[in-house]
Amino acid sequence: MRGLKPLKGFLVTIFLIGVFCLCSSPPLYAGQRVYFQGTDYELHVYDIRGREKGTTVLIIGGIQGNEPGGYLSADSYADIALKKGRLIIVPRANLPSIILNRRGVNADMNRKFKSRSQRIYEEKVVAILKKLIQQSDVLLNLHDGSGFYRPVWEGIWKNPMRFGQSIIADAEKFYSKRCHRMLYLGEIARKVAVAVNKKIKNPEYYFHFNNHDTLSPNTRHPEQRKSATYYALTRCGIPAYGIETSKFLPSTHLKVLYHNMVVNEFLKQYGVVMENPKVYMTPPRLEYLVVSVNGSRPVVVFDRQTITLLRGDRISVRGYKANYTRGITVDMVGYGSKNDFGKTFTLKENTTFLVRKDRRVFAKIFLKTIKGPGKPFPTFPAAEQHPGRDEPYLVLKVNGELRICKTDKVLKVVKGDKLELIDVISSAGRLPLKLNFVGFVGNRRHNTGEDRGYVIDTASDLIKRFSFQKKGRIFSIKAGDGKRDFYTFKVAIIQPKLREMILFANGGWQHYGDGDAFVLQHGGDNVKIGVIQTTPLSLNRLAIKVQGRLYPVSDQLSCRNALSIPLGKAGSGKQSLTIKVLRGKISLGCIHLTWPMRSDLLDSSKE
Repeated sequence: MRGLKPLKGFLVTIFLIGVFCLCSSPPLYAGQRVYFQGTDYELHVYDIRGREKGTTVLIIGGIQGNEPGGYLSADSYADIALKKGRLIIVPRANLPSIILNRRGVNADMNRKFKSRSQRIYEEKVVAILKKLIQQSDVLLNLHDGSGFYRPVWEGIWKNPMRFGQSIIADAEKFYSKRCHRMLYLGEIARKVAVAVNKKIKNPEYYFHFNNHDTLSPNTRHPEQRKSATYYALTRCGIPAYGIETSKFLPSTHLKVLYHNMVVNEFLKQYGVVMENPKVYMTPPRLEYLVVSVNGSRPVVVFDRQTITLLRGDRISVRGYKANYTRGITVDMVGYGSKNDFGKTFTLKENTTFLVRKDRRVFAKIFLKTIKGPGKPFPTFPAAEQHPGRDEPYLVLKVNGELRICKTDKVLKVVKGDKLELIDVISSAGRLPLKLNFVGFVGNRRHNTGEDRGYVIDTASDLIKRFSFQKKGRIFSIKAGDGKRDFYTFKVAIIQPKLREMILFANGGWQHYGDGDAFVLQHGGDNVKIGVIQTTPLSLNRLAIKVQGRLYPVSDQLSCRNALSIPLGKAGSGKQSLTIKVLRGKISLGCIHLTWPMRSDLLDSSKE
């Protein structure tokens, strides 16, 4: 390999003779199973059995990738030994969303347990999780939730609709046909909460039982009927709990600690005897990466090292050594996807290996390419000569952020998002194909079918009749040579909606949903907006429109940093107006406001 000193390379090669067999792939633990190996969504399952038979408890973490307390806690149980019982542990159910630090990628994985489809990777993983649930006696699903759950309203972040610091079940009790007995979910959860709370110094962080009452038609959480716990309880007849620490806790370490405390208490309640796992939060550190160039004997490279190669060289990562063995991925930037371990790529330009522990990049190796004498520049195989040989990725920007999409998946964006088509990439590099967004015309005078270089506004630039079934929901992007299309990618346009709004009026904070109306008791008051929740969550570029005037919504909007809307003085007659939430020109929803006539106010004061 060019760029490495000969003596150093020779010594490294000798060293690898004894250790390469250990580094050629991530270590496989006793009882470990790997599903979908070699894909971005590799699923590692650890099956730990005690010396004595007992209850089988399934622990799932990372089903939503922006909840590190859950997946790091589940991960800590993969190394323990059991005296009695059995643990099935899935630390990282949703690896792609963990890497991206997002709730989901194509969909919310914890809303796919009602589906029988296996079209997207989330559904494929859920199919495996269902089989594991069927093998288990108890399910513990670990999460980090917003705010702090309280049985009664205490404030915007402390109320019955928050999840943090709670133990969730779908019912107080449930008769299990599988067990032929009543499952007292609430009783067990309260026992666990009482035992754990004795060890927590700050009462603000106490756990509470949160009965979602999902089986009732009047439940506040009908979406939970698509979740893992509901499937486990109603379809498999086993007790199932969601354990939620708060995202507002001051550190990830504390989230993991509280998760472990709750899990340990549940295991005690169900008779599983074990060694308690420790909270291991040492920063990740790479000792070396094992790479192979052009199929040669692998060599070792180190963090921040630069490797010089010829354009056209083929390179692959064959192994690594780090202070962690789980949650490690290697991403070759601009090639493949987020998890490129074991894949071979042909180099065309400078790039970098990013080594991650879950979502965190902790090591980098730089690849520098040069044109060597007599070395031909690589050519790409014609797509029609190799149909289906190497399904590529579409690389694009959504609101300036890089995203990827495969032919077998649907990229979901929100109406109003701005798209830029970048390239089609395969393991061989960039493919020389045109990209045509069907339903978009960049140059109406001379439409070449090449839509790179344009910023596409999904709210105003798309032609509805070119979408699937002409509904304006799903559009296709064709990759071809101008005469023939070789690959098709799909983009789904989601209509954003207003979910809830927290307003300060009539002396206090009040909660309203889309289309709700409220009466302002004092006609001269301003209205303050503290929270706006939308579907999908956390949309940017929002604005409030009242009486024809626009008020931009800050990304830091909160009850402490509220948006004040002046309404003016109420007239002698009955007045009303509408508070609209907009994203660009798209209306997400509205709240209706009225104030009574002055005589009404006088009458009410006499009462």
